[in-house]
Amino acid sequence: MLGASPITELGLGDDQHYLGVNGMFDQWSALFFEKAEKLNLILNLNNNNQSSNKFLIHYSFIIKKISIDSQYQQTPANWKQNVAKVTENAILTSPEYNKKVIKVSLDLGNLSPYESFAPGDFISVAPENSLESTDQFLLLLGLLDQKDCLFSIKKTSFSDVFDNDKSGIYTENEQSVKTLFEIVRTMLDINSIPKRLFFKYASCFSNLEFEREKLEELGSPEGLDLYYSYIIVPKRTVLETIADFPSLCGNVPVACLLDMFSRIYKKSYSISNYDPDGKQVSLTVAVVSYRKNARMPLRLGTCSNYLLGVEKGSLVTYDLHRGSMTLPPYKGYGHSSTPIIMVGPGTGLAPFMSFLQYRILNGSYNNTLFFGCRSETKDFIYKSDLHELVIKSHLKLFTAFSRDSPNVVYVQNVILEQYKLVADLICNKNAFVYVSGRLGQMPVDVQNAFAEAITKAGVMGMDITQSQNYLIAMKKTGRYQQECWD
Repeated sequence: MLGASPITELGLGDDQHYLGVNGMFDQWSALFFEKAEKLNLILNLNNNNQSSNKFLIHYSFIIKKISIDSQYQQTPANWKQNVAKVTENAILTSPEYNKKVIKVSLDLGNLSPYESFAPGDFISVAPENSLESTDQFLLLLGLLDQKDCLFSIKKTSFSDVFDNDKSGIYTENEQSVKTLFEIVRTMLDINSIPKRLFFKYASCFSNLEFEREKLEELGSPEGLDLYYSYIIVPKRTVLETIADFPSLCGNVPVACLLDMFSRIYKKSYSISNYDPDGKQVSLTVAVVSYRKNARMPLRLGTCSNYLLGVEKGSLVTYDLHRGSMTLPPYKGYGHSSTPIIMVGPGTGLAPFMSFLQYRILNGSYNNTLFFGCRSETKDFIYKSDLHELVIKSHLKLFTAFSRDSPNVVYVQNVILEQYKLVADLICNKNAFVYVSGRLGQMPVDVQNAFAEAITKAGVMGMDITQSQNYLIAMKKTGRYQQECWD
């Protein structure tokens, strides 16, 4: 707005801070509200009957118990849920390997032309908590006797402003009817790390003074260090946390469950195949399972373990999304002569399986792949499929197995070994470059390896800075694309 002046300085959060964005947010927000109050911009809600430190609860959802013969027993007909049938669920890694990667194939049925998918697109899956963890949650809160009771759920106008419904379950004026068991199993992320807001809610329902004080501390700015050591470091889950506060049992009303606990959101996976008919999709999923240390319980990824357990013939709720990576354009009919270089360590290979199937189907055989994993015999996913493409001269494949030799080798090392080929494809043949995998150091190291390869090959006499600038220019024109995730 022209002529406006800032209330306070801009606050910048740092994800790398040991407390996350909370490391600076509390300090900044205190300063903001102090100055805003002096400017009479804050409505004072305090009165003689309400203490200033009492947490004010606003419900984003109305949850109301209904009778078994209620007219609301059916989900409204205008709700549209995309449901696919599981046609395959196979483990791609070796049985003796302690980390599983699975291939889950889905039949999407007959999609409209507007719903068809292309290479590089992805699917978001709506997961469910396990039967055991759902029962445990209800038991810990003293709600197990109500598990089969029906409840109607409706968004409030308050939630339209303050609730970011990433799950995509609700839209305006929609209402759902579920049993309490279904609400917990399909809507609450009970295996996630509890947010600080949870402790503010929970402190309102504890009937033991020492537990209530501890909950208040964990939810307060002054309790950030305690929150870090108790929650963040061990990655303590919601289930483990409520087990530590037995005073919550029987005191948390069903009406506030969706406000008190984080929602269970859909998880996105790249489509790892190409079907000309647009009906069959395959997902490549790394199953998350680990321990922080020997004394801590096993940590399980909600969606990956849900998909690990789905059986053939089961139904899965999903959404289809356009991916950020796109193949070189096809000019007219026939194949694209533009070569591509793909770098996909681990499950980063997934979108490139769809790339390869699509390009080969259309007669494009100038494909180069750099793939990396820990061991050739344990987690080299799609090994036979890739070797078959190599035999047919449809693919040049270069691999890095980081644990199979005394010297650790990653994809960036192999890229540099193939510097002549890489530089020729990028600088002389205008290849498109694609990088897929986990965020962190990998994308940076891969780009540096490409820059070093170009410089080492002596293409156009570019030094390392000029090579980096060349790659940056490629990003701007879409010739260098990345799709990485946390």
